[in-house]
Order: sequence, then C-alpha cells, then structure tokens
Amino acid sequence: DKASTIEKLRGCATIKADPTMINKEKVLYLQFLGPNKDVLGDNAKTITIAGEVYSKKVELVFMGEESQICDFITVPEGSLKSGNYTLNIFEDQRLITSTEFELN
Repeated sequence: DKASTIEKLRGCATIKADPTMINKEKVLYLQFLGPNKDVLGDNAKTITIAGEVYSKKVELVFMGEESQICDFITVPEGSLKSGNYTLNIFEDQRLITSTEFELN
C-alpha cells in the first residue's frame, strides 16, 4: 500500500492573467478530500471559514500576469489509504477548480 507512505499532498493551479487586478491580494483555499469525502488537514489541522472546512489557506499578491500557485499539506505518515481523492481550490468561498486523483 504505497498511499500509506505519503507524507505530503501538493496542489497547483494557474491563475489567468487579468490586467485589472495588478497588485491585488488574493486568498485561495486548498481543500483535499479523502476517499470518504472527509477534509484532510495540514498537520491534522483544518481551517473553517463561514461553515466551510478547508485544508490550507494560501495568500498571495497578484500582479495581473498569469501565475501558477502551488502549495502542500503535510499528513501523518500512514494516514492515507488507497482510493480516489479530490482537490478543490476556492477563492472567496467560491469553487474555482476541482480535480480528482487516485492513490494506490
């Protein structure tokens, strides 16, 4: 079971260019969901905003150019099981992208 050896989950997203948003602060939230749709926390800690639970908060200053953001959460060794996982990325509690991946 290779999934049980994983200690970090990394998520990335591309923010499209928007010249009207130069030097603007953005707050994104990563939400990793396990096979049972439970939210995985960073070092076993989650963040709750307006009743929604997230794995990690990412703050950045957006310069209007297309940018790629990547961040990760640390999970306790042996805590992940084989199955289908989901990464949701939110901005202002609005889902902007979602992807699924499988761990074996």
